Amino acid sequence: HAVPASLRDALVARIDRLPQQAQAIARIASAVGRDVDHTLLSEIAGVPDDDLDAALRACVSGHVLVVDAERRGYRFRHALLQEVAAEELLPGERARLHRRIADALEAQPAPGGSAGARRLVEIAHHRLLARDAARGLAAALQAARAAEDVHAMAEASRSYDVALELWDAVDPPARPAGMDLPGVLEQAANCRFIGTADAQGSLRLLERA
Repeated sequence: HAVPASLRDALVARIDRLPQQAQAIARIASAVGRDVDHTLLSEIAGVPDDDLDAALRACVSGHVLVVDAERRGYRFRHALLQEVAAEELLPGERARLHRRIADALEAQPAPGGSAGARRLVEIAHHRLLARDAARGLAAALQAARAAEDVHAMAEASRSYDVALELWDAVDPPARPAGMDLPGVLEQAANCRFIGTADAQGSLRLLERA
């Protein structure tokens, strides 16, 4: 979506006014998303706790971040602030950060039910942005199956879309064992039909299968 240049400039200026380390932490936080868990941020930031706290305090007083309602982390004051901060990441830095976030999320104890399905979707998203096609494919398929298990068919359909986008980018030996493209397409078609009532899209997937 197009954002007026004056608004974008104002948001960039808000971040640029922060101390240097706070700017760096805002950029790292932006890779996580609009909402940022403190424990996760601490793991991926790689700075001492005191320095992290000082940087986060500056981000809050500079109206870039707010402490979330549960007091477990932070939220970008405006969705566009998160976008602007993320745009400041260099390509290599962005890929490394998303890889670190995915690794950190995978290392956390896996929640059950719909929370576990959402966690897997997050991991797949970060693997995709890390340009790690093989692990992204595995995570997307895992996320799709977990969403199906909790009957979140629209969410499953989106994860199958990610998996199908990645399928050809992964060498056959690196694809998850026991999965073939016709089978994935059939599952994707089923979830598309039940989850989004998109009969035409579902039919296209079935024809491809």
